[in-house]
This record gives sequence, structure tokens and C-alpha cells, in this order.
Amino acid sequence: DHHFSHCCSAFYLSPYEDAICVSVDFSDNTGTNHSVYYMNDKEKIFRPLRRGGDFGIGSFYGCIVDFLGFAPSLIGAGKVMALAAYGEQLLADKVDHELIENLSWPDVVKMGDIFHGDQYLHLLTRLGGKNIPDRRNLYPQLKGEGGTVDKYWLNKKDWNNKLNLKVAFYAQKILEKSIENFILAIHEETGNMTDNLCLAGGTLLNCVATGKLLKSNTFKNIFIPPNSGDNGLSSGSALFLSNFIYKNRENEIKNFDQVIPKAVHTNSECYQLGKQYSEAEVLSVIQEFNAIEIK
Repeated sequence: DHHFSHCCSAFYLSPYEDAICVSVDFSDNTGTNHSVYYMNDKEKIFRPLRRGGDFGIGSFYGCIVDFLGFAPSLIGAGKVMALAAYGEQLLADKVDHELIENLSWPDVVKMGDIFHGDQYLHLLTRLGGKNIPDRRNLYPQLKGEGGTVDKYWLNKKDWNNKLNLKVAFYAQKILEKSIENFILAIHEETGNMTDNLCLAGGTLLNCVATGKLLKSNTFKNIFIPPNSGDNGLSSGSALFLSNFIYKNRENEIKNFDQVIPKAVHTNSECYQLGKQYSEAEVLSVIQEFNAIEIK
């Protein structure tokens, strides 16, 4: 499962025994854009708490990336995050804070909203857009696969135009506020369960938004893996499976925690490509498992 693999990629690399795990992404193959799990390694449980398509901030931001001409959003989102800083400089004391509040989750999904919570349509029309693009995002996203650019998307070479800067700035602020509100709401409901939060999903590669979470009054401890995008899905799946079973040379499946306890790594080890082991440590483990004869 897409979002579950994201959560596993964060939780099983974290130093926590239990945590609330949140995945926020553009979308998975079933149309959901987020999930929330409570995971506990000691009890070997993973409880789904929330899942659905009603927190579309990742999809919104991806569409804005393409609208600004930085398609595909898979690799261009960081440029919009940076461009937003120039937009903030342009607007200075003229920032429309009410617009940010109104278009952020959960206000934008309230009953009676004219665009049914569509942040993309809201932002473009509020900023005076008239030519609403037919296509919202470049798909497929990989180079050479035939993604088509919409004629009404802006040109990335015009990044310093006022409209481009304003769109980037407000999209970034809406993302930051939505994520902050979402995590705060989760904490209010689950804060008595654990002090730990694990985050994953491509949307949470936005380091400006997640950096602000560290300063907010939410969870005491926050962990985000370096491969929190889709490049972490396979490792998340493998980490989950390896945490539960171990198959030896005779193909006997055993409970993994009875063979090797869960490894605990520091944050620096996770970001520095793992822990360094001496030759003696490696040979000792090999001999313990009788994998090969050491001469």
C-alpha cells in the first residue's frame, strides 16, 4: 500500500518505539492523498486512524508547480518553494492573510464552499486568473513518456513577473498553514497516545513547511527520513516485512524480533547513509548466522 509504505519508511528508520505516522502525497492509485497510522514496534501493531482524499494539499501544490512552468512537479517543487521567498519580498506588508486562512485546510473544505474545497481554483481566481488551464498537471511525469504542457501554463523563464511570484508565495503559505493545521488537529486527538511523530510522502519534502512544524506546539519529537518521497516506498515495504519475519537458509520463517532486535540508529546515521561497521563486526555476524565458513 502506497501510504502505508511511506509511513513504514519513516517509522522503521526512526529511533522511536511508537509514533503517529503521517503520509501526505499527491495521490496514490486509489485516489487517496494522505493516511495517518499509530505504529508500535513493541506490540507489533499498526492501526489506521485516518485515510482519504480530503487533504489534497500535495495535489494542489503539484498543480501549482506545473502551472508556473516548472513541470514536472516531481522534480520542480523545490524551485517553487524557493520562488515563494521572492514573492514574499515583493508583497512585503501587502500580504493577504485572510486569503491564506480561507484557502488553507480545514477552512477551505467547509460545507457550502463554492469550489468544493478546490484550493487550485480558489487561488487562481482570487489572484485574477481568467484563462484556467484545461490540464492541471503534467502526466505522465517522467521524461520521454509523453506528458503534455497546457497552453495556459505560465513560462518558468518569467519567474520574476508579479503574477508568478504571487502564485508561488500564496501556494507555499497555504501549504505551510494547511500542514500545520492538520498536524495540530492530529495532535489534539492523539497526543495522549505518544509524543512521537513520523512524517513521509513527497509533499513533506517541503523543508520550509516541516521546519515550521519543529517550532510549533505539536509533537515533542519529529522524524522525517531522507527518502520521504516515492524513492522510499520500496525500502518502507522491505523494512516492514523484515521487522516481522526472518527466513533462514532452510526457508523456515521465524519471528524476526526473536533473531535480531530492531536496530536503533541516530538521525545523523540515517542521513549519512547508515552506520559504519568494522570488519570484525561484519565477520562476527556472519559467523553467528553460519552463512559461510570463515577461514
